[in-house]
This record gives sequence, C-alpha cells and structure tokens, in this order.
Amino acid sequence: MTGAVKSVNAQQGTFTPPDRGSPPVTAGGASRSNCVVGPMSIAGLIPASGEGRTVEASPALFVYVPKTSATEAEFVLKDEEENDIARMTLPLPSQAGIVKVNLSESEAMPDLEVGQDYHWYLAAICNPQNRLDDVFAEGWLQRTSASATLPNPGEISPSLAAVDRYLEANLWHDALAALVELRQSNPNDTTVTAKWEEVLSEAGLDSIAEAPLVFEKEIAAKNAK
Repeated sequence: MTGAVKSVNAQQGTFTPPDRGSPPVTAGGASRSNCVVGPMSIAGLIPASGEGRTVEASPALFVYVPKTSATEAEFVLKDEEENDIARMTLPLPSQAGIVKVNLSESEAMPDLEVGQDYHWYLAAICNPQNRLDDVFAEGWLQRTSASATLPNPGEISPSLAAVDRYLEANLWHDALAALVELRQSNPNDTTVTAKWEEVLSEAGLDSIAEAPLVFEKEIAAKNAK
C-alpha cells in the first residue's frame, strides 16, 4: 500500500499466531472477532490448498477484509519453522472489500528465495492493548523458478491468455495479480469479470467474488490528507 506501509518492532505489541494445537481456523484461512461487522470474516485470496506459488521475488497478496472497527493491520511473514522474517503495518479500508499487500513496498521484506515455503498472516488489530483479539487471515507462499515458456509477470501486459498460462503452471499469485490489473483497467468487461468469478469459485471463494477492490481509493484518500 503505497505511502502507508511501515516496519514494526516484532517484540512489542505484535500479533502472535496460534499454536498448531489450537482449533482450526474457518474456511479461507481466517479467524473471527467481535470487531468484524457482518457474517463474513477476513480471508486470504488463496487456492483451496492454502498455498499459492509465484515467480516474483516480492509478490502482491490479496485479502478480503470485511467492515471492521480496526483501522490498521499487521502483516507477518514467517519461514516454514515459524521464525519471524519480517513484519509491517498497513491501513485498513473503511469499507468491506479486497485489499492489496504489496511485499515490495516495505524495506523490511526481503526477496523471497526460490523453493522456500513461507507462512504469512494479515492480522486486523482490533484492540492494540490486547493483540489476542486480532482477527486474521493466513496462507502459505512459495516462490518457484520462472519457466522460459511462461510470460514474466513484470514484463508483459496482463491478458486472459497470460492468466490461463499462470494457472496451468500453478502460479496462483501471478494469475491473481494479472486478473486484478485486468479488472482495474477493464471494469466493465464481462469476460474479465466472468474469469475473475470462475477463478475465485474454483478456489472456494465464491462469497467474495463480487467484493470491490478497495485499496486504490483508500490509499488515494489517505495520501491526500
């Protein structure tokens, strides 16, 4: 989130993920809290398997955030042994919708290593004095080597053909990022909308397929202050 991301001290007032022995989170890699308004909870836009792949060193992640009284969230990136790699905070929108977490916008976030598994969390800070009240989404992330037969996400204009090729190669995050760009540049294109709904439906995310992309409007408003 441009101009709004900041690094945080991982030792003070930070999110602590639940132990492996804790009850499982709800569908979509999410938890619930009293600071969430409505029937839906925060949820990562991730495949049904829980892990998304990318060829990008600093990919963008997308998370559905319901209407909430929380104004900030903490993003946490851990290795497969649950050791902290980096943390950052970002503002939450005033309305329900899909937010973008761009790892390249924080100096605290290192480039992802090829072949490594990462566990990420986005925790809405419901009560800064008691972080046990956080409501969070989580998912797994792996960077994989780019194939010579695949389009490089950073070097081409997004297209539905590119989206299909990313999906065929199991590059979820690259496919989703391309689809988001297509939605932004072609908001009235029914073919793009249908593809978006198809991809989210196949991932079990039907309930948020019609959610708006709120990050652009919110960031512009905050930067204008």
